[in-house]
Amino acid sequence: MQRDRPEYGELMEEWGAALLERAALPDGAAFVSRAIRVLRDCRMHSPAGHPRLAQRLMMLGRALLLRYRNREDPVDLMEAEHIFGLAARNGGAPLVRARAWLELGRAHRLNFRHTGRSDRLDQAADAFRRAAETARAAEEQLQDPSAAVRTAAEAHHWRGMVYEAAQRPRAAREAYRAALEEWRRLPDGGGRDAEWTAERLAGLGGGR
Repeated sequence: MQRDRPEYGELMEEWGAALLERAALPDGAAFVSRAIRVLRDCRMHSPAGHPRLAQRLMMLGRALLLRYRNREDPVDLMEAEHIFGLAARNGGAPLVRARAWLELGRAHRLNFRHTGRSDRLDQAADAFRRAAETARAAEEQLQDPSAAVRTAAEAHHWRGMVYEAAQRPRAAREAYRAALEEWRRLPDGGGRDAEWTAERLAGLGGGR
């Protein structure tokens, strides 16, 4: 297919998604770099305002994090942070942006664990806060708000973990309580994820 064809970007997205799924399997390390190359090419064919830009950026960021976990090259981690930041600020659908903020927070947290830089914890907490807020806003646009509620709960939970790492137990308890409120809004009450949040809160002396 010619690179200037409008279908080229769609083809690269599908190919990149398949490679990313394969790379995420236990024996998939050999496919990660190829997935990154394809998804970078896909991004080049996704101009500003493209309806699939945020989703394509998210896939590229996830592929970079996979390679970072395999090689622990900080360049991959920093690029993933940049890519997730672009996706979060892209102006796409609120739920997609909420997931991008969530991924950005996780990448900042990984950066802290790699470098020990406390500013990354502050950035992670802010990204998780934005993820929860954006997920809340997304509920109004969805017939079934469960995905948005779950995203908000996850964001509050991860925010609590960041505050624990920053040795801010009071803030962590507040974040875990906010997560539990969101989990309870789901049909299954959050299941095992909610139990995990409750366990973290109990470990801080916050009860259920």
